[in-house]
Amino acid sequence: MYRTYPNIGGSVLLPLSPDNNYEPEVVICGGAAYPDLTSPTDPSDCRIKRLDKNSTWESDAMPGGRGMVEGILLPDGIVLWLNGARRGAEGFGNAATHPHSKH
Repeated sequence: MYRTYPNIGGSVLLPLSPDNNYEPEVVICGGAAYPDLTSPTDPSDCRIKRLDKNSTWESDAMPGGRGMVEGILLPDGIVLWLNGARRGAEGFGNAATHPHSKH
């Protein structure tokens, strides 16, 4: 999976609180299957507690691939993923097919 320009994914830092001992955890979603402007998007959803001595990536999958996605952390701790495209890359007018379309 590729998550850097132009095949970007989205990321959020989960809330820091006394409940998680203020330990930072990052979630990264979407991106591309391979580094190319015409790449299909990747449905992966990964998270990591980077400051853990033995940190490892935990992976899951979104219902479908999405590139150029924006993660918004809501007040109740839910992450809302918005926008994006199913194919293509950022810039140059290469993104195609909205993630919620039937095509």
